[in-house]
Amino acid sequence: RILERIGEGGMAFVYVALDEKLGRKVAIKILHQHMEKNPDIRKRFQLEAQAISTLEHPNIVKIYDFSGAQS
Repeated sequence: RILERIGEGGMAFVYVALDEKLGRKVAIKILHQHMEKNPDIRKRFQLEAQAISTLEHPNIVKIYDFSGAQS
């Protein structure tokens, strides 16, 4: 459940949400609507997620899920 928008960058909005199944707060990053249809930007977004998922540090959020293009 999305609780509030906490940020916005050049590519995406960032929200704080509640994972109701596991009872934890999570961050959700969603591409701006005008960028989501651009395959180059979607690829860059995916590469960012893959790069971040390899990092482990208390100040870097963990990636639990990455959802690609929606049908």
